[in-house]
Amino acid sequence: MGANGTGKTTLLRVLLGELTPDRGDVRFGTGVELAYFDQQLTSVDPALDGVEAVREPRSRFSGNAPYALGQGTSMTPGTVRGLLARFGVSGDLALQQVNDMSGGERTKVALARMHALNPNVMFLDEPTNHLDLWACAALERSLREFEGTVLFVSHDRYFIDQVATKVLVFEEDRWRIHEGNYSDYQHFLKGVAEWQSDNESQGNSPLAAPQREAPAKTTAPVSGSNSPKPPSKRKRRFPYRKLQDIEADIAREETELARLEAELADPAVHRDSHRMKQVQAAYEVAQDQLTDLMAHWEEAAELN
Repeated sequence: MGANGTGKTTLLRVLLGELTPDRGDVRFGTGVELAYFDQQLTSVDPALDGVEAVREPRSRFSGNAPYALGQGTSMTPGTVRGLLARFGVSGDLALQQVNDMSGGERTKVALARMHALNPNVMFLDEPTNHLDLWACAALERSLREFEGTVLFVSHDRYFIDQVATKVLVFEEDRWRIHEGNYSDYQHFLKGVAEWQSDNESQGNSPLAAPQREAPAKTTAPVSGSNSPKPPSKRKRRFPYRKLQDIEADIAREETELARLEAELADPAVHRDSHRMKQVQAAYEVAQDQLTDLMAHWEEAAELN
């Protein structure tokens, strides 16, 4: 994770052999077979229908990485249609040309293709873009059950929390790796902020700016335009609240999201279209509330 332009996608392309590293080299272990999901969805041929796009051989792709060959054309059209249905592409849609599908539908076809390749390593670049709530929940479950290795780029903090076991954070001039998910990383930042605050209050923070001697007083007049201005203080976006109270709300919201996710995966809910719409609407509201709470927590950690 990291801001745009810090090199996340570039790292994936270097690992895939599509870009040459500035230094060093990339070496894969014995038996590695990987599949790649990219934001542009180049893994599926737009000229093919959904079934044939999933069955297409792997050989047309470039790069030096050991791509998985998978089941490919050995899968019958019926088997492929069953696989596509698991990702929400069923009926006549599975026989529609990929180029005529929506972004979310193309994404689902690309994910079904990755499954058909049967890799043990997956690289995913923003896999939740264009996906509906049901598809996101299904993807989270499948990745948690996947026994291989997954390296993914995402801005979706809830998705990161549900899937990640380590977080690689890209910054402007360096990167850091942290054990755990997004929430664990936020707790780490909180600990760093508290440690700095404690040390600064004791006057021994190694990160504190060196103290300068006060300048000698002068009676010379100072023009208004050249007078030093006090440093501007960031304005609060949210009302003042204690960190502990916000964290309690975050925990409750995450529990509610997990409950709604379980409902979205319930076949009985899928058969009731009215109930499905209610759960999806509640899920969206809960996600928005969690996003606001995360932003509130970050602001409180900085300004309180």
